[in-house]
Amino acid sequence: MSASREFSKLFKLSSLLEIYAKYIKDSTATGIDNCRAIVYEKDAKRDISAALERINSDCYRFSQFKEKLISKGANKPPRVLSIPTIRDRVILKALSKFLAKLYPQAITEIPQVKINRVVEAVKSGGYGAFIKIDLKNFYPSIPHEQLLKILKKKIRKKQILALIQNAIRMPTVPKGGVITSINDKGVPQGLSISNLLAEIYISDVDQHFYEDPSLHYTRYVDDILILCSKEDSEALYARAISYLKSKLLEPHERDLIGSKTQVEPISKGFEYLGYSFKAGRISPKESSIKNFESKIASVLTAYKYKNEISKNDADRIKALDVCQWRLNLKLSGCIFQSKRLGWVFYFSQADNTTCFRHIDSTVTSMLSRAGIKGKIKVKKVLKAYYEARRTDKSTHKYVVNFDTMSTVEKKEILLSYLGANKVGKLSDAKIDSLFKMKLRDIIKELEQDTSQDSSSL
Repeated sequence: MSASREFSKLFKLSSLLEIYAKYIKDSTATGIDNCRAIVYEKDAKRDISAALERINSDCYRFSQFKEKLISKGANKPPRVLSIPTIRDRVILKALSKFLAKLYPQAITEIPQVKINRVVEAVKSGGYGAFIKIDLKNFYPSIPHEQLLKILKKKIRKKQILALIQNAIRMPTVPKGGVITSINDKGVPQGLSISNLLAEIYISDVDQHFYEDPSLHYTRYVDDILILCSKEDSEALYARAISYLKSKLLEPHERDLIGSKTQVEPISKGFEYLGYSFKAGRISPKESSIKNFESKIASVLTAYKYKNEISKNDADRIKALDVCQWRLNLKLSGCIFQSKRLGWVFYFSQADNTTCFRHIDSTVTSMLSRAGIKGKIKVKKVLKAYYEARRTDKSTHKYVVNFDTMSTVEKKEILLSYLGANKVGKLSDAKIDSLFKMKLRDIIKELEQDTSQDSSSL
């Protein structure tokens, strides 16, 4: 595949405008310039055209990225996300499509695929030990010089390399702040090219271990799991640590305080990507269950607050409707863009249903304490679990499918959230647009329910 030809296909005005319309136009995020998509819309074509001219003349420069801090819990420094301006997001999305075409193996597999392989490997009975290695500061530790050397093997055009380099060197600044120094190490998190560049950089490590038939190797972002024989485990651990360091990565060694790195017999049990593998059973780990129950409780807390401040029966009914809608989405998940999303779908490879029954019992108790048991119809996690294990998405009846939802159904949902005075007279096009915006928040909630603690990123 010609990198230059693929770049030319994506970096033309019609393609960039298509990317803007499909991925950026309805976004609510703002970059360092605080410009919203609704404001940018009127000048989008002119601004993107000007950006393309600068790219073609090798003088395009990204704006500094706006800092967004994501808490990782008590006593841990927050994760820093980099938020580009709207124009830069268009260019970065085009770059990510270019990199995905050139490096299809760098497209990150969803965690469920990784877990499925681990389940098969564990059930095979062919391994007696496990090695878990946690990489420290994975994204921030990636060296630019070595990354660009890897990219140069497939990308010869200096214009393309310069554009990528310009993006990863751009500093991330707090709102209202200014940083004049460039970022000379690491890949900023939050950009559409970030995951791809990280995967491209670490692909040599993956290949090194994939080629060894004596072990099973799995990696998801910075979490590495190796299954092997008990006899080989210590030597393999030393080899893995040495190899990772040779690639200028920073693995946590097991003797360090707070390290998640382990070398143990499989019989002792282990946790990976939110799952617990112990005594021949596969379940969501205890903290994953508790976190999910906490998210459910937060929906009921939000309802109680809304109900308390309601001024009339209509407001109280609206609060109850929204509570039912949000609870059922959390409990059963949904289908969106042909993907099955939500906590139950994520943990559908568990073979122990005890936890799902426990959650259903907990939800019943929560509803009683909130005083709304019997007032709303709440879905069952156990039933959603059995539904999630079905492979045919088109036959799901218990799980909401946003891909097949009619405009009338979307309007009913928006009426619950916003009320008749804001929705009643809107056109079908406006309904679809408004629903898409609301849906982004819904999907974000479901993704947060299943996100794993990757504190070393």
